[in-house]
Amino acid sequence: MALNMIINAALIDEIEDLEELHNLNIERRMLRDNSNPFDLPNTFFKKLFRFEKEMMLQIITIMSPFMRNSHYSNAIPIHMKILTAISFFATGSYQMSIGQDFNLGLSQAMVSRAIKEVSDVFNQHFLNRYIRFPTDLELNNIKRRFFEKFGVGGIIGTIDGTHVAIIAPSEADEDHPPAIYFNRKGFYSINVQLICDADMIIMNANARFPGSTHDSAIWASSAIKRHLHQKYEEGNHNSWLFGDSEDPYDNNDDYMDNDNLEENYENIDPVGENLLQEGRRIRNNFIRHNFH
Repeated sequence: MALNMIINAALIDEIEDLEELHNLNIERRMLRDNSNPFDLPNTFFKKLFRFEKEMMLQIITIMSPFMRNSHYSNAIPIHMKILTAISFFATGSYQMSIGQDFNLGLSQAMVSRAIKEVSDVFNQHFLNRYIRFPTDLELNNIKRRFFEKFGVGGIIGTIDGTHVAIIAPSEADEDHPPAIYFNRKGFYSINVQLICDADMIIMNANARFPGSTHDSAIWASSAIKRHLHQKYEEGNHNSWLFGDSEDPYDNNDDYMDNDNLEENYENIDPVGENLLQEGRRIRNNFIRHNFH
């Protein structure tokens, strides 16, 4: 009899614990549903997400059909997954702090899963649609803008590399040994190659290489280089990327003998520093907004 009473008491306690946990999950779900980031002031909203509210609603609308919709009571709503991931992409904040923004109360693991799901959806369904190098017509407009602003013909973009600081990988990570991320400036980084147009819009970003990789090596393996070579072979002999001494002049003999380049070089020299300064400014803004 005494044993049965003890067992019954234990079962009652366990049931009460389960009910308490269930109620807690419901409260958390209500908290998430009631924590509407769109109620935030416009300036704070844009600081968190780098988008205006109207644009963010459009992003949520086009991405939502591709997101997993869970029916569990404690599941994160789809729009919150997207907002959480974009906040991380926009600010580069640590995942733990993002879960605490706009009163979500999300754990680091939940934030991490949201970031992965949104990243997978974007890469599978939207990457090639929205991220691409300009078409020939668009490049002609870019050349015109460079000429209007700087008096230089044939320029389709400024190119430069920048080192994005990272935490050194583990010594046990055989796929990412720390040594290859240690750059010549004395810290661990990823060397990011950026190409901007005349209005400082980023047309291409290559963040695949560790900090020890030289700018010239990144350019040598660049898909943009292969694309421009192909265009040159097809007869386009007046399209150039402008960079500093870290970005090598192509060793193709046809390029070296091109009269247009020599003529353009004389025009570039007086305004080259302005071009590079503008490129570095937008590069630094990109790094500050997306990696810090």
